[in-house]
Amino acid sequence: MRALSICITLSVLLFTVGCIGVLLRKKLLMMVMSVQVMLLGVVLALVTFSRVHGLQNGLAMDGQVMALGVILWGGMQVVLGVGLLQSFYRSNRQSEEVDSLGEL
Repeated sequence: MRALSICITLSVLLFTVGCIGVLLRKKLLMMVMSVQVMLLGVVLALVTFSRVHGLQNGLAMDGQVMALGVILWGGMQVVLGVGLLQSFYRSNRQSEEVDSLGEL
Protein backbone atom coordinates (compact mmCIF):
# COMPACT_ATOMS: atom_id res chain seq x y z
CA MET A 1 0.00 0.00 0.00
CA ARG A 2 2.95 2.31 0.62
CA ALA A 3 4.17 1.81 -2.96
CA LEU A 4 0.73 2.86 -4.23
CA SER A 5 0.87 6.15 -2.35
CA ILE A 6 4.43 6.82 -3.52
CA CYS A 7 3.54 6.16 -7.16
CA ILE A 8 0.39 8.30 -7.03
CA THR A 9 2.27 11.12 -5.28
CA LEU A 10 4.96 10.98 -7.96
CA SER A 11 2.28 10.93 -10.66
CA VAL A 12 0.56 14.02 -9.23
CA LEU A 13 3.95 15.75 -8.88
CA LEU A 14 4.84 15.03 -12.52
CA PHE A 15 1.47 16.25 -13.72
CA THR A 16 1.73 19.43 -11.64
CA VAL A 17 5.25 20.20 -12.87
CA GLY A 18 4.04 19.71 -16.44
CA CYS A 19 1.07 22.05 -15.90
CA ILE A 20 3.30 24.72 -14.43
CA GLY A 21 5.70 24.32 -17.35
CA VAL A 22 2.91 24.77 -19.90
CA LEU A 23 1.54 27.82 -18.13
CA LEU A 24 4.85 29.59 -17.52
CA ARG A 25 6.92 28.82 -20.62
CA LYS A 26 6.69 30.84 -23.81
CA LYS A 27 8.83 28.73 -26.11
CA LEU A 28 6.95 26.11 -28.09
CA LEU A 29 9.50 23.33 -27.60
CA MET A 30 9.45 23.76 -23.82
CA MET A 31 5.65 23.68 -23.86
CA VAL A 32 5.64 20.41 -25.82
CA MET A 33 8.16 18.94 -23.37
CA SER A 34 5.97 20.03 -20.45
CA VAL A 35 2.94 18.33 -22.00
CA GLN A 36 5.04 15.17 -22.31
CA VAL A 37 5.85 15.37 -18.59
CA MET A 38 2.11 15.65 -17.91
CA LEU A 39 1.50 12.56 -20.04
CA LEU A 40 4.17 10.66 -18.10
CA GLY A 41 2.29 11.45 -14.90
CA VAL A 42 -0.92 10.09 -16.41
CA VAL A 43 0.84 6.95 -17.65
CA LEU A 44 2.33 6.32 -14.22
CA ALA A 45 -1.10 6.64 -12.60
CA LEU A 46 -2.67 4.28 -15.17
CA VAL A 47 -0.01 1.62 -14.69
CA THR A 48 -0.14 1.95 -10.90
CA PHE A 49 -3.91 1.55 -10.70
CA SER A 50 -3.83 -1.29 -13.19
CA ARG A 51 -1.18 -3.04 -11.16
CA VAL A 52 -3.13 -2.67 -7.92
CA HIS A 53 -6.46 -3.76 -9.40
CA GLY A 54 -4.80 -6.49 -11.44
CA LEU A 55 -3.45 -8.07 -8.27
CA GLN A 56 -6.94 -8.08 -6.79
CA ASN A 57 -8.85 -9.28 -9.87
CA GLY A 58 -6.43 -11.67 -11.47
CA LEU A 59 -4.64 -10.42 -14.59
CA ALA A 60 -6.20 -7.10 -15.63
CA MET A 61 -4.09 -5.32 -18.24
CA ASP A 62 -6.48 -2.48 -19.05
CA GLY A 63 -4.25 0.20 -17.49
CA GLN A 64 -1.16 -1.00 -19.35
CA VAL A 65 -3.00 -1.02 -22.66
CA MET A 66 -4.33 2.48 -22.02
CA ALA A 67 -0.83 3.60 -21.00
CA LEU A 68 0.54 2.28 -24.28
CA GLY A 69 -2.14 4.25 -26.13
CA VAL A 70 -1.23 7.41 -24.21
CA ILE A 71 2.45 6.92 -25.02
CA LEU A 72 1.63 6.45 -28.72
CA TRP A 73 -0.58 9.54 -28.68
CA GLY A 74 2.23 11.49 -27.00
CA GLY A 75 4.64 10.40 -29.71
CA MET A 76 2.28 11.64 -32.40
CA GLN A 77 1.92 14.90 -30.51
CA VAL A 78 5.69 15.38 -30.44
CA VAL A 79 5.90 14.83 -34.19
CA LEU A 80 3.18 17.41 -34.75
CA GLY A 81 4.80 19.87 -32.32
CA VAL A 82 8.22 19.57 -33.93
CA GLY A 83 6.64 20.05 -37.38
CA LEU A 84 4.90 23.20 -36.17
CA LEU A 85 8.12 24.38 -34.58
CA GLN A 86 10.05 23.87 -37.80
CA SER A 87 7.41 25.75 -39.80
CA PHE A 88 7.42 28.52 -37.20
CA TYR A 89 11.20 28.90 -37.35
CA ARG A 90 11.19 29.04 -41.14
CA SER A 91 8.59 31.79 -41.27
CA ASN A 92 9.69 33.87 -38.28
CA ARG A 93 13.36 33.80 -37.39
CA GLN A 94 13.28 36.84 -35.09
CA SER A 95 11.41 35.25 -32.20
CA GLU A 96 10.73 31.74 -30.97
CA GLU A 97 8.00 32.62 -28.49
CA VAL A 98 4.45 31.36 -28.75
CA ASP A 99 2.98 34.87 -28.54
CA SER A 100 4.04 35.60 -32.12
CA LEU A 101 2.72 32.24 -33.35
CA GLY A 102 -0.60 33.83 -34.34
CA GLU A 103 1.15 35.34 -37.35
CA LEU A 104 1.83 31.90 -38.79
